Amino acid sequence: MTVTDETDKWAIYVGPDPIAYPTTSTLNFVKGNVRPNNVTVALSSDGKLSATYMAFAGNTTNLVFDVTGYFTHDATGLRYVPMIPARLLDSRYGNGLSAPLKANTPVSFQITGRSGIPATARASPAT
Repeated sequence: MTVTDETDKWAIYVGPDPIAYPTTSTLNFVKGNVRPNNVTVALSSDGKLSATYMAFAGNTTNLVFDVTGYFTHDATGLRYVPMIPARLLDSRYGNGLSAPLKANTPVSFQITGRSGIPATARASPAT
């Protein structure tokens, strides 16, 4: 996960549910610093992730989300399935979202069913 083109500092929250004012962050950053972070995030029941740009009203940022694998259930619990990295979100180019994230406005984007990720995936690591 990478933030870029942010209009102000603060943080991004990524999780399975859309939250306008989350109490925790997934990535903190300062303005002008393209900041990546490796994360593993649980997916929603319909295979989506949600992101919120935590900032003062009127600010925006772009978000990039490259997936390197996913977790599915097997007889022993969750099993990691590595994959060739795939860019499933790049709001700069309308991939996954059609516009930058607006401050405190959660957005959701599909993970399962894209780049070979099955509907049975439960979590997704990203860079």
